Amino acid sequence: YMANSNVGTSFNGMEISSKLNSLNVNGITFTNVTKIKITTANQIQPEFSNDTYLYFVDTVGLIKKDIVLGINNIESWTIKNWKIVK
Repeated sequence: YMANSNVGTSFNGMEISSKLNSLNVNGITFTNVTKIKITTANQIQPEFSNDTYLYFVDTVGLIKKDIVLGINNIESWTIKNWKIVK
């Protein structure tokens, strides 16, 4: 629900870190991407066991997730495709 908030908005270890004009994921260019950082140590109710970056697009949802396991050690998930039904 925070994805539509302003950069710098934070709650329970989650912060809107930036708004990206575009982001290419698996050859697909997404526009108006919200980047959210989850800081594990700042969570009131720990849902994430590692610092995590989430990338959202309003009309699609979660398109990318980066879990920081250590220095230069990131586990990443990206959307492969999606289907819009009208």
